[in-house]
Amino acid sequence: ETVVLNTKMAVYEGNWKVVSGRKLKHGHGKMTLAVKEGLRGEEYDGERENNMMHGEGRYSFGSGAVYVGHWK
Repeated sequence: ETVVLNTKMAVYEGNWKVVSGRKLKHGHGKMTLAVKEGLRGEEYDGERENNMMHGEGRYSFGSGAVYVGHWK
């Protein structure tokens, strides 16, 4: 199931799973951090496992640097 979560600090669009009543980001998704309150609009687009970046993904830093690869 693809779900969109929009908070003041970030937007997440992607897959979830429910464990013990808690929604965990799990599978493919995209998280975009806000450009405010000290954040610089960073973004992660890739695989997650139990809320953590895990598997293949792309992280774009606010500085303009980009990491594409495997996360554990």
